Amino acid sequence: MRNYLTLFVVLATSAIAFGPLCTGFFGPASYARWMLAQAANEYENEQPDQAEETLVKALSASNEIAGDPEFWILRFKLVFGKEKADALAVSALFDEAIAAIPKLEDDRKTYAARIVAELFRTNKHTDLAVDILQTCFPPLEKRSSVANNELAYFRSLQMKELDIALEEINAAVAANPNVPEFLDTKAWVLHGLNRNEVAIKFVNESISQSYEMLKKEFSNEKDGKDFCQLFEPDTTTQPSSVENPPVEPESVDSKVGVEKVEDPLAMIRKRFPLSNRNAVDSLAKKIAVLRFHRACILDDLGRTEESEVDYAWLDRFGYSDTKKLE
Repeated sequence: MRNYLTLFVVLATSAIAFGPLCTGFFGPASYARWMLAQAANEYENEQPDQAEETLVKALSASNEIAGDPEFWILRFKLVFGKEKADALAVSALFDEAIAAIPKLEDDRKTYAARIVAELFRTNKHTDLAVDILQTCFPPLEKRSSVANNELAYFRSLQMKELDIALEEINAAVAANPNVPEFLDTKAWVLHGLNRNEVAIKFVNESISQSYEMLKKEFSNEKDGKDFCQLFEPDTTTQPSSVENPPVEPESVDSKVGVEKVEDPLAMIRKRFPLSNRNAVDSLAKKIAVLRFHRACILDDLGRTEESEVDYAWLDRFGYSDTKKLE
């Protein structure tokens, strides 16, 4: 009897010590993650139907998987990875997100809502993106400035409920008046409301603040100034004040007999060889969005000579297709 009692005490103690660990390894949330990994493998092995079934099992096992961006990225690939997304499948995906995300804890809910909204937006369903954010974000007065800016910008892309969008972006700007993204959103909302005389002031300030923030990223003031100058509006010449200028490109392409201009991002990398390529590309796109917005506002104001400077910048930096900047 004594030996059995000793064994029971040992097992009970082990259960207390290792129970939470076992739950972590073998509980519903872990099973759901395993299912997500399996679905990803099935998708890579060109088994989309199996992958979709596995994702359904993952979500059924634990709603926590709805807070994992990889879950939604794969779900969207399964719906939008086809030549033409099926309308019923898109609707079902939206219903799935609306049902699952609000059940998450607040921080994870907000994060997941942003991920899903951005995925809907990039797949040309901004209306669904707005619905996701409205459903999952707290009321305006309880939102962060980032959340208010995000929802206001999505509304401005949809060109609907712009009065509400203006309230949201006003709240964001009031709390953080020098954030370039917030100023740009306010400009774009005002543009949608045909208040372009005011909008142009905000988009100009947005671009100015962007360059000021860029300069502060460099410990060497001269480097910061040079880096900004390489992103400046002049699309025909580079500023002579920039030290260590890049090698001059050939002026004429002998094969086609046209003027040849070197990739401006390549020029920046030559001047700053330690710069992160992805960071430079992201920065260029950010500035491109601001300049595109300004060009549109200038066009509506009839100031086309000024807007041509922005369009020339966009052409040179590889953003002739402005649809990519929406």
